[in-house]
Amino acid sequence: MPFKSLNLIELYLERLLLQQETPLRALFEIDADRFRMILVATELGERIETDWPRKDIVALRKNRYGPGLWIRVQGTIMESYLEDMDDDLIEALSTELWKIIKNFDEQSTGVNSTGIEDNSCC
Repeated sequence: MPFKSLNLIELYLERLLLQQETPLRALFEIDADRFRMILVATELGERIETDWPRKDIVALRKNRYGPGLWIRVQGTIMESYLEDMDDDLIEALSTELWKIIKNFDEQSTGVNSTGIEDNSCC
């Protein structure tokens, strides 16, 4: 099954240009059925892995009330991740992740293209 993977471009470029072994900060794998996220804490190197049904992702955007990437998974979780990352990078990341998610689902899920819930219909 084909999937798309998105690494944080900033870290990749740093590795490429400086030829340093910078630890991976985040990896996202999205396919027709699943949304997988692997995060590595910068301080301790602790690894956090999540795996949710792709269709259950109802919001994925910059947190409005604090730093980080806010993810809402229907009936499961509402949580901020990557809170140490720059707001502009989080905005760009959420936009790209949401585009990939929407590529698999042409029908409306009640969420607009920016990852913000649209509750006006129901």
